[in-house]
Amino acid sequence: PFTYLGMLGDEDETTVFLGQQDTNYAVKKGDVINGTYRVEEVESGRVVLTYLPLDQRQTLTATTTE
Repeated sequence: PFTYLGMLGDEDETTVFLGQQDTNYAVKKGDVINGTYRVEEVESGRVVLTYLPLDQRQTLTATTTE
């Protein structure tokens, strides 16, 4: 349900920028988005989210274009 917009940070703390329709989010590991998704992992190239109502993990591949 999200579009990867970018990533900013270092080894200790990384912020991921995600888009969903007309809303943008800046999230970090452990953050909950709209009470529905929790950010589980933030790594170079991917973000792992848990869809809380079903306790289902989903992976968002972070791709960039040049």
